[in-house]
Amino acid sequence: MLRVRYESLVRDDYQRAHPNDSFDDLKRRARFSKEDQGLLRDWMNVAAARAKQCERDSIAALARPRGG
Repeated sequence: MLRVRYESLVRDDYQRAHPNDSFDDLKRRARFSKEDQGLLRDWMNVAAARAKQCERDSIAALARPRGG
């Protein structure tokens, strides 16, 4: 499930950066190509960083006092 969440965090950006390619195609190619394995790893590292930032943002939002 974590992999699916990570993929959702970068899929659109990957496809914008590579308009003639799809994230799913990259994943398929990564099984056979070291270059694509590295590219996929880089994108998943970006996803992990984004997930960590989302978690920090959520915690910060919960810690803020609510006005009212």
